[in-house]
Amino acid sequence: MPISYAGPGDYIAYVGGETPPTDVSRRLARASDLVRYYTQLANWETDTNGYAVDTAVREALRDATCAQAHYGVVTGTQGGTSGSWGSVKIGSVSLSDGGAGTTTSAGRERLCDEAHMILRNANLLNAY
Repeated sequence: MPISYAGPGDYIAYVGGETPPTDVSRRLARASDLVRYYTQLANWETDTNGYAVDTAVREALRDATCAQAHYGVVTGTQGGTSGSWGSVKIGSVSLSDGGAGTTTSAGRERLCDEAHMILRNANLLNAY
């Protein structure tokens, strides 16, 4: 079973004490999966349970997971972002990206900006 990089207590601390949603554990597990996907090429030492030994790495993974889960709560989604803009019309020009959703054209969910920044600053983000 995959590990979760953050628990409900971490989420509450991250969002400044806000009451978490009732499905916070599921959201954190899903966010952990997404963070794991985007850090799969990064290397860090782990303990016997699979958690990062380095405190800075462990905190970055935790914070990125909380940021991703919180993004989903705020936006009312499962937590992924596609960067989609649906359809836009400016004057006589009309553009469409195929519709808004939570996946990229390759079918992958994307990290929210905050989680992306946290992992990038910790040098953990894959070059996607």
